[in-house]
Amino acid sequence: MMSSINDLLELLENAEELDQLATARHLYEMILVKDEADENYAATLMYVANLVDLGDLNHAEATLARIEEEIPEDLSAAFLSQRGDLQSHRGNYAEAEKDYREANKIDSNEGEYLVFAAQAAFQQGQVARAEYLIREAIAIGGEALDEAYGNLAGYLVAQKRYQEAKVCYEKVVSLDSDNDHAREWIEDLNRVLKLQV
Repeated sequence: MMSSINDLLELLENAEELDQLATARHLYEMILVKDEADENYAATLMYVANLVDLGDLNHAEATLARIEEEIPEDLSAAFLSQRGDLQSHRGNYAEAEKDYREANKIDSNEGEYLVFAAQAAFQQGQVARAEYLIREAIAIGGEALDEAYGNLAGYLVAQKRYQEAKVCYEKVVSLDSDNDHAREWIEDLNRVLKLQV
């Protein structure tokens, strides 16, 4: 049986790629109980993400509480993001938004945390704030730019700003030519815009 941390991490990576959540959880637990992994905070945060995905929110919260005082500075944004995910899954969107915004203050390189903050604001019915946050994320750029434009389009649709939403979906398609969801929205918005004339 493979028992070294590196072997377990490789198995874990494979399980995550295949979306095998139960296997991933078991592997995380094997990694975290090994003496040499006592301070493997990155693995602990991945474990928390897995617990949240599985709906084991109480265990996720307890795990975060256990490491909160010890989390290294370079993982503090990731910690806040995981706590935001937990809050979001619990329906505590105001707390989730706060955690994501704090994470962005620590690490604003990708704008990803602002994308999450905008989603939490939108879940609270704060569409204008969601739009503001997602525009900040777009200004930062990063790998999640197509997702950010797609979210902005959704927030604009919610405000009945259809022409602007269509432009955003067109931007999504320019960033990801295989995005059929955005293409369908463009077609739908074209119909709505024709009806408005």
